[in-house]
Amino acid sequence: SGDLINPNKHWGLAQSTFVARILFIINKLDEDRKNNIAEYIFTFSKKGGAIYDENIRRLSFKKRVIALMRGAEISESIFYNSTERAETRQATAALLNLGSRPGLVYKNIPYLHEGVVRYLEKLKWKFGAGSNINHLLFFIKFNPNLSDKEKNKIVDLIEVYIKKYYHDDGLFYDEKINVRIHEKITLTMKIIMGLSFFDRQEKWLKDDLYSTLINVLDPIHACQNFNPILLLSELNFSGSNIKDLIEKRALEYAEKWKEDFYYSKYGGFSFNNGKSSTAYYGAKVGKGYNEPDLHGTAMFIWGILLISEILGIKEELKLKKPIL
Repeated sequence: SGDLINPNKHWGLAQSTFVARILFIINKLDEDRKNNIAEYIFTFSKKGGAIYDENIRRLSFKKRVIALMRGAEISESIFYNSTERAETRQATAALLNLGSRPGLVYKNIPYLHEGVVRYLEKLKWKFGAGSNINHLLFFIKFNPNLSDKEKNKIVDLIEVYIKKYYHDDGLFYDEKINVRIHEKITLTMKIIMGLSFFDRQEKWLKDDLYSTLINVLDPIHACQNFNPILLLSELNFSGSNIKDLIEKRALEYAEKWKEDFYYSKYGGFSFNNGKSSTAYYGAKVGKGYNEPDLHGTAMFIWGILLISEILGIKEELKLKKPIL
């Protein structure tokens, strides 16, 4: 009820992907719903296989100018490349979960050795390096024109590159750049998730990561709550010797989410504690009312899925794991 964009405008790509994710996880996607959601997502298709919302591009311009002034690449900020990739990646994942896929291979990503090297060398570790590595791994994984051998060669290259940013606390970051712990966790989560597409995450997971995660101050929004849970989930299934501690921590997160973010009247979650989502990729999109929203619900439902896997009750809850 707090949307700032006129409902008569052609917008809502993100909301459509959130709905697809929620319904997939709780196993409520029938064929009509799949077809209707996929059809609407396709209306945001652009040339070169991109899928993004023009309203988000327009409304995020000021934020992108600020990012440029703080050192971000002009192509990634002003020209929207990074957010375009993020929206296209999210839309593509939704389509795959809906039993569909884009008609074109996304062009704004490198698929050959030299292009991948240039892509990695241009990354700014203060400005979404983890997300951009995740996007690269995602589009390589789901590129039907690449053989498994070609894909694995590229992943080998990426692993060589990220090794120099890996630290004893189990996190990825550039030690020359001062970033907050939540940003380090976000960066690490994105990279681990990307590597998991190729079952390459396990060697980067060690029990020291648990000590890092439990010493983090209380997360304040959905993403900050979700990111540690994904890492704990991956750690739990990597042969960890502290599974009992991971289970205990997962239950603590579930209890906190119910207390701070859940609205039993609506059966949904707010993105922020006591307040719905107000921004998306730098675009002001909501008024932040005291109510649940699709973005928050999609993130916390995903987190509950991971917690159910940690606790071994996913099948009992009849939850399904999507492509994300």
